[in-house]
Amino acid sequence: MSADNCKIDVLKELSAMQGIIRTIELNDGDRAEIERLESEAENSVLMGLCKGINVGVREALKRKNLVGGLTDGTMQWPRCSLIKLTCGSELIGEEVIDPAKIEECKQRGDIVVGEIVFYKDKMGKMKEERDEMRVQILPLEMPDRLGPYAVVGSPSPPVDSYIKKRMGLDTKDPKLGTILVGFD
Repeated sequence: MSADNCKIDVLKELSAMQGIIRTIELNDGDRAEIERLESEAENSVLMGLCKGINVGVREALKRKNLVGGLTDGTMQWPRCSLIKLTCGSELIGEEVIDPAKIEECKQRGDIVVGEIVFYKDKMGKMKEERDEMRVQILPLEMPDRLGPYAVVGSPSPPVDSYIKKRMGLDTKDPKLGTILVGFD
């Protein structure tokens, strides 16, 4: 399949998805501004814990094609873990969506806050190396809809506003969100 056909297929699939109400192809200038805004956001404290790394947005930005999608409340989000907490290369916590695994973590004595699990045997590392701790925002998993070469990121609020402005929309509507899709 040619690169143009892949692009047409991804754009067509995005437009057909429930909850995607508009898309916009983004150019190199947009890419640079999104990268700048996301980097600034990553230097803020996320979840009241530490700085973050938006892996999904960073991976989307590495792809040849970049598309912003406007979402509404009917969007069917994939049910996958989107958050990992790390200290250096070590996993110290994560989002767990399987109720049986959450119960197992509770039984083991891990700290469970909603769907976020902090592993008790890693708590010392979290205290000792707090400056190294990072919240990683993972890509949304949508290979069945967009193919294996597309990466879907959930943008930070500043990037969300930027994408909405590029679409000419009121950025204050809380019912509207955005995704960033990168693909080759």
